[in-house]
Amino acid sequence: MIFVAPAFFPISALFPSHRVIMHINPPKSVIGYGRKLLPYRQLPKWGRWASYMAVGTTKAWDGRWWFQTTGRGFADAI
Repeated sequence: MIFVAPAFFPISALFPSHRVIMHINPPKSVIGYGRKLLPYRQLPKWGRWASYMAVGTTKAWDGRWWFQTTGRGFADAI
């Protein structure tokens, strides 16, 4: 996913039709905030950052719960 994230190129370098796809890419936000924070010392928008972290944390806990619930079945299948 790193190759489709804007780590090696700015989003403005893409064609306008491809920018729409890039805006739904999950690592885009984190990489974009890092690109602004490190060289320019621009802080992220805290509301967006907090919502991004809340959704990410919720998904991580959901994944952990799902794996704990179905983990025995995976061990039997392997």
